[in-house]
Amino acid sequence: MTSLEHAISIAASAHAGYLADDKEPYIFHLLRVMLALDTEDERIVGVQHDVVEKTALTLDSLRSEGFPGHILERFANKAMRRSKNRLPRS
Repeated sequence: MTSLEHAISIAASAHAGYLADDKEPYIFHLLRVMLALDTEDERIVGVQHDVVEKTALTLDSLRSEGFPGHILERFANKAMRRSKNRLPRS
């Protein structure tokens, strides 16, 4: 299994049962994002871009799945940017 196939498998399992706003399985959104990108690393990040933020998986669990540091760093940077852009709850 390639790294990209592994990333797709993890994303599909992590988001199983989740529906997007349009009522389609959430994995469809992730696959569309992935297919819009060019390199394998970009596609891995694309298909897993919501795994850490919207599921029980953590960066440590992805590290234990064998994803390299430069991929994990991109997940961490994305999560940090997203949390900085959120408005505080009143």
